[in-house]
Amino acid sequence: MPLPIPKLFNKSYQNFVDEMIASIPKYSEVWTNYNPSDPGITILELLCWIAETMLYRIDRIPENTYLNFLRLIAGASGTEVDALLNEKDLDKEYKEILYFLKRVEEKKLFITELKHSKVLNQREISRELREEFVQEGLLVTDYATVFVKNPGTKWVIEDGDRKYWIVKEQEELFVLQKGEEISVEEIKKMVLKFMKSRYRAITEEDFRILAIQSTEETTNIQVKRAIVQSYPEEGKIEVMIVAQDSEHYQELIPIVKQYLEDRKLIGTWLEVKAPVYTTVNINIQITCAFHINKKELESQIKKRIQEYLDPLVGGPDGTGWPYRRALTIYELSQIVEKNKDVINVNQVILDNGQIEMPIQGLITLKNLEIHVREELR
Repeated sequence: MPLPIPKLFNKSYQNFVDEMIASIPKYSEVWTNYNPSDPGITILELLCWIAETMLYRIDRIPENTYLNFLRLIAGASGTEVDALLNEKDLDKEYKEILYFLKRVEEKKLFITELKHSKVLNQREISRELREEFVQEGLLVTDYATVFVKNPGTKWVIEDGDRKYWIVKEQEELFVLQKGEEISVEEIKKMVLKFMKSRYRAITEEDFRILAIQSTEETTNIQVKRAIVQSYPEEGKIEVMIVAQDSEHYQELIPIVKQYLEDRKLIGTWLEVKAPVYTTVNINIQITCAFHINKKELESQIKKRIQEYLDPLVGGPDGTGWPYRRALTIYELSQIVEKNKDVINVNQVILDNGQIEMPIQGLITLKNLEIHVREELR
């Protein structure tokens, strides 16, 4: 439950005036004229106006506070942002907030001598200062305009879309480039998005999502699905990763494990491994109308069954075959019967010849035979 935010601006100007007038008898018995024309009431009203203005400002959070909080969340400011962006294996969300901060953060372009301030106060740019801009790879055209924000300490050079700030600090001039002007609401939105992102792996859902994220930007072969099983008594989390190409599990496992190790709680026993596959052979016999193209019908049924048993998009809910879920002949019959050209499903045979076949993990469909025969005329 969030903490309630106190409302400091809870009195209006009239509230202050009424309270002040009501308190006059406590301090003076001779002050009896409370009309607005009374000089004392005029002074009192002025002080109430100042009090209301100050209380209004106290109740507001300065815009710079939001920017400083953004820097705190990102753990960087100024040139530190570029240094962090050059690091490898940054989280997607962290990289996103760093790029956002880079847009709003000012940059110190270079330092120049104090002697240029005299010319800048005259709203002009000296030839030497222009040359320094060129040496830094920056362009200042003849159409650039100098605005004196604070004589002797702060100037702005506007040159088309480009804007450079020159600020005096100690006995040097710093040439800065301000960031984009971004609203407080945009900063709030970005900070909340980052704080709600999954960084720590605590719940099963955390481990599942982070395992998939771990290879999004690092390898060509990516984890498409993660199956998580927890054993609370042992303090163990078991993560089984599923990729489209099963030949690259040995390459993916250490990447995913290191990614999750950096985010799991201390003391959590983590095991990342490839899923177990059970080989399945299916034989189906069906009857169709005499005018139906048998090969096309066989192809349609094969495709539907392969999709249903697929580790990534199969299963009853289309999110991948449930781990260790048994396969029955009844669900296969239902899939076949959904095809309007099928008159009857005569027989469905699994490897073990039983109604239900136990599955140790996921399914590898080795052989699928569809025998189609026409109905009797």
